[in-house]
Amino acid sequence: MGWSMSKKQKREAKRQWIFPFLILIIVIIALLINFTFTGRKASREQVEKTLENKTTAYADKLYYELELMTKSGLPISTVLGQCTGEDSDEIINLMKALQVNTDAYQVVLTDMQGKAITQDGIAVDVSKESYFKTQPLEQIYEYTSKDCIVGKSAIISSIPVMKHKQAVATLYLYYPMEKVATNLQNTIYVDDTFYAVTLDDGSIICKTGFNTNYITEQNLYTMLSKEPQSKMLLKAQDKIKQGKSGSIAVEKSDRLVHLVYAPLKIHNWYLFMGIKDTSIHRLIENDWQAMGRIVKQLLFTILAVLLYLIVMIILNKIKYTENSKNLEEKADTDLLTELYNKIATEREIKDYISEKPTGQALLFLIDIDNFKKINDTMGHAFGDEVLKTIGAKLKMEFRKSDICGRVGGDEMLIFLKDIEDGRLQCEAERVIAIYKNFGVGEYVKYTVTASIGAAVYSRDGKTFEELYKAADQALYRAKRNGKNQLMFYKKGNAENEQEEHS
Repeated sequence: MGWSMSKKQKREAKRQWIFPFLILIIVIIALLINFTFTGRKASREQVEKTLENKTTAYADKLYYELELMTKSGLPISTVLGQCTGEDSDEIINLMKALQVNTDAYQVVLTDMQGKAITQDGIAVDVSKESYFKTQPLEQIYEYTSKDCIVGKSAIISSIPVMKHKQAVATLYLYYPMEKVATNLQNTIYVDDTFYAVTLDDGSIICKTGFNTNYITEQNLYTMLSKEPQSKMLLKAQDKIKQGKSGSIAVEKSDRLVHLVYAPLKIHNWYLFMGIKDTSIHRLIENDWQAMGRIVKQLLFTILAVLLYLIVMIILNKIKYTENSKNLEEKADTDLLTELYNKIATEREIKDYISEKPTGQALLFLIDIDNFKKINDTMGHAFGDEVLKTIGAKLKMEFRKSDICGRVGGDEMLIFLKDIEDGRLQCEAERVIAIYKNFGVGEYVKYTVTASIGAAVYSRDGKTFEELYKAADQALYRAKRNGKNQLMFYKKGNAENEQEEHS
């Protein structure tokens, strides 16, 4: 086959750079997909964490306001413990000052039997109220859906009034639930958000926002326990019992809602924030945008690098092909005549025969007459000049698709492809014309003649060996008949000519 790469070798060479390149692209795509997946997961976790933090912040704000109100009432309760029945005006003034300077809409002082007085000096009886305690020992928070004074729902801070280390009365500070609702309404995070405040048992004491119709019952835990996700809710309830914050996705009435919860730090009261899944996705998309831009920039950079690599590979491939072609041409070329060498000539003819088993071509085997005499009398340098001149003339005379090669010392071969019957003789005369009046030399032309044998493919031979043998027999006839002529192979004389030639 010669020096040039076989098709199998070329395919193997392509695999050596195509497969790693494809693997690189697959790895990059896999990394981008994984990065996108983990990035979106991180965005969801970040959004859920943000919602949890905001709910905790709202719960802390409500607790802070209640604590601020209570802390204002603690020194007043101490003063009240030192007052006597004769100090009624002072007591009312202290209670009125407390009501004016805190968020309490009502301040009530009651004795141990439930007989009470408001900051306005109005006598009331709270003995039948659920929050009334006969012997309160420390400050506590309680809830009433309807106080006995103005009929409002409120969170009540109950502060014991101590005298000689004994509780003699209770100071009640009423924080309006409507203020809780207003504060929460002003902290709506996104559209379709609602809030709910629950007691220890899950009873809802306040709800506000855009989707409060989601809450169809008065007890949030009872309502949620009826949903298919009851196991998940049980886990959430365990966290609630431990006073922890968290979130859970609950599907109710074909709507997926995320409930975020945080403790109010009052008994086991909790603040719930509900937000639609569509809003969650919108928040995730907003959070993902920044990371998405990074992914796009990374993808653009990778594509630019890949494009650069592709361009470099193509350029290197072109350069490699050119270099390979040059090397192949050098390996296939006879250095003296610049025609194909023997190996390349045989290979090219065999390739044509394998591609066109029913085609027709014309093979000329040329032998320079008396070439040994030329070398002996004129010198080897002149002999080389003769061969170089013939080689140049053959390259100029025939098509690029034709095969012209040097197959021996002074033996050359011409293979004309795809020759019709009507042009066989014409092509033979063209070859004969090359050696008519052919001379070599700068000042004195030395006449050079040649004997030529011709054979027709596939009439005279179906393989290179058969065709070459036929042309060689025709060449022998030309030499035997006096040289300086062209003879076609004649099958009828083949056996006799072969015997004489051998």
